[in-house]
Amino acid sequence: MLKAVIVDDEENAIDALRFSLAKCGGVDVAATFTDPAEALDALRAHADIDVVFLDIEMPGIRGLELAAMLPDVCPNAEVVFTTAYDQYAVEAFEVNALDYLLKPVRLDRLEKTLARLAKRAGGAAHGTPGPDREPGEGRIACFGMFRLLVGTSPLQQVKWRTSKARELFAYLVHHRGTFVHKEKIVEDIWPNQEKERALGYLHTCIYQIRKTIRSFRLEERMRVTYNNDAYGLLMHGIPCDAEEFLRLAERRDPAGAETVADWERAVQLYGGHYFEEDDFPWADPHKQRLLNVYLELVRALADHYMRSGRPDQAASHLRELLAKDPLHEEAHRRLLECLAEIGDRAALVQHYRAMERLFREELGVAPSPETEALFRRLS
Repeated sequence: MLKAVIVDDEENAIDALRFSLAKCGGVDVAATFTDPAEALDALRAHADIDVVFLDIEMPGIRGLELAAMLPDVCPNAEVVFTTAYDQYAVEAFEVNALDYLLKPVRLDRLEKTLARLAKRAGGAAHGTPGPDREPGEGRIACFGMFRLLVGTSPLQQVKWRTSKARELFAYLVHHRGTFVHKEKIVEDIWPNQEKERALGYLHTCIYQIRKTIRSFRLEERMRVTYNNDAYGLLMHGIPCDAEEFLRLAERRDPAGAETVADWERAVQLYGGHYFEEDDFPWADPHKQRLLNVYLELVRALADHYMRSGRPDQAASHLRELLAKDPLHEEAHRRLLECLAEIGDRAALVQHYRAMERLFREELGVAPSPETEALFRRLS
């Protein structure tokens, strides 16, 4: 016996569907609701529901929006939309609806839907754990280009169905462990879209993200959750290069062998700026924070290697820094000091002249008097 819930703002429509379900048989209508918000609260206590019949056009929470929330409150329930309008069909299936029934619901059409539900429920009941159900492996890369990498070694990059689903997933990774209100999300991801349309896009992308997580068997390691009109991404056991970078780079122990090894690992992780190739505007403040941490880290490493009598290693790190931030004048000065310590006057002069040309071409100015005085003293 399938357990069902009906959500429709019209009592007559609820009565008609209950009558049709009774004629088909095999369905126990556990509850009905005319208020979608009330239905959402009630379903939190009913994880045993097999199917929710949802009207799409309702005041308050629309059916499409409620369907996007259901995996958080009633994860095993299938969704079947019932509506008098067929223009929502594509959106309905985007939020993982099992079926889409036009009102008035024909009995033969409803019977086909119930047969599909019974088959789906039977398959789930008889499913047995096996190798294909083992948790998947994954890793998140935020430096350079944002990527979700999955599978076994070598990990493969996930190809997202749409660029906005990919951006939304990056946004949730960026805010991982916290909840962001849905209106703030649409403001950041779809700033120029009309609100209702943007919310529809949000629900579609949330479904695509959840589907991707399921398809790569990552449910035990990451989960998109919904609470109080806000979405959040919970992650456990999925390495993230930006997170690991901060953990290693912000180590404040004295610069001993172990600490320096962690700093070196952090520098290797910083393969490019945060979301550099994607240039998401909402990520700019954190991008700048990570860049500042990276600059301070290279400065600390350069100081350590200079004190240790290894100016060549200090110079190597400073060159890597300048490849990422060519106009960082302090790094140029430090590199000049390294080259002087190495005793390579030709390289010192060559680097200063190249820096001089770069500053004139990019900024229209000469190096600062401080840098010029340093060059004259060292050369």
